[in-house]
Amino acid sequence: MTEPTPICVYIINRFGSQDLLGKTLQDKAFVKMYVWTIETMGNIININCQKKTPEELMELKKNQWKYNVAPRLQKYEEIAKKDNWFLGYFTLIDLSMYELVRYMELIFP
Repeated sequence: MTEPTPICVYIINRFGSQDLLGKTLQDKAFVKMYVWTIETMGNIININCQKKTPEELMELKKNQWKYNVAPRLQKYEEIAKKDNWFLGYFTLIDLSMYELVRYMELIFP
């Protein structure tokens, strides 16, 4: 049984620049490993959909930010190349991180 392909990877394979998925075998592996984490970050985005009191929701957001989001963003910044692209050129990782940061601005005031 094959694993499902995320829609972003499908669209790139079908219509986009293949460089978005990595130019070298090593870069392709980095992109594929990153794609596995997209669902985890989606779960964080779904925080606002939970039925909790405003106080409980704020506490949940604080914990998610402290233990999940901030460490991941910090690691991304550490790894990003001097030109601020994760692999030294624009890939799905950079596109996804941009989208994630925009969501985080909405979820975590």
